[in-house]
Amino acid sequence: MGINVSRRSLLRAIPVASAAAALPTMAIAKAKLTPDERIDAALVEIMIALRERYPNCPIRADDMDNLDQGCITIITHCGKDEPGTVNFRRRRLPA
Repeated sequence: MGINVSRRSLLRAIPVASAAAALPTMAIAKAKLTPDERIDAALVEIMIALRERYPNCPIRADDMDNLDQGCITIITHCGKDEPGTVNFRRRRLPA
């Protein structure tokens, strides 16, 4: 028996992505989203899919951006993370 994670609860865990991912699909298609907003929306979808595949799994996402290069890592079942936790970190590093 796992804890069900809704889109709303996951969006609360990732405040940066909440505005972009909460928009209806048609609004996203019509609106000109920034690359960061589109990445945030994609991350939310990936995390939702991971929770469907691995119920109540702990998730870590790390978005590193140093202006001209970037790297995003997403890991499940890492270390001593508690079940159901979402750890999201965005780091803007100097170029």
